[in-house]
Amino acid sequence: MDFIDYMLIYFKGEKHLGFFLAGLGVAVLIFAGYLWQSHKGGLAYGMIIPLLIFGLAGIGGGGGLAYRINKQISELTSLYQSDKQAFAAQEQSRMEKVNANWPRLKLAYAIIVIISLALFFIIKKDWVTGLALALILICALLLIVDVFAEKRATIYTEHIRQITS
Repeated sequence: MDFIDYMLIYFKGEKHLGFFLAGLGVAVLIFAGYLWQSHKGGLAYGMIIPLLIFGLAGIGGGGGLAYRINKQISELTSLYQSDKQAFAAQEQSRMEKVNANWPRLKLAYAIIVIISLALFFIIKKDWVTGLALALILICALLLIVDVFAEKRATIYTEHIRQITS
């Protein structure tokens, strides 16, 4: 396989991720709507607000990611074909920043889950329970997404490094 094939696999995964996040955002908004319509009280309300925020962010962020991928592929393909070393330097720098964020994101999710579990068990208010449950759900979903994204990014980065070696 040519490097372009590996690059296309990576960005195809990113585009699918964008569509997935947008779809997940819609699903989360539907779930929030269900809670709003069928459950009243602090438990439901504590879940609804973070779910609404996450749902809207998923639609906007995922949609934006999917939308910009084709332009990014076009620009990077042109750069690769005209100057492989310039491409490798630019993309390796970008991907090193991307890859440096994975441990920070995992740590942030873990901290949010730990705080949420503490809130869940310590504070006996329905809205706090709802908030804690929503945050745990959101972090679990994001962790799943990011583990797959990290794997894809690591493989892509290795192929970029092979250009310069």
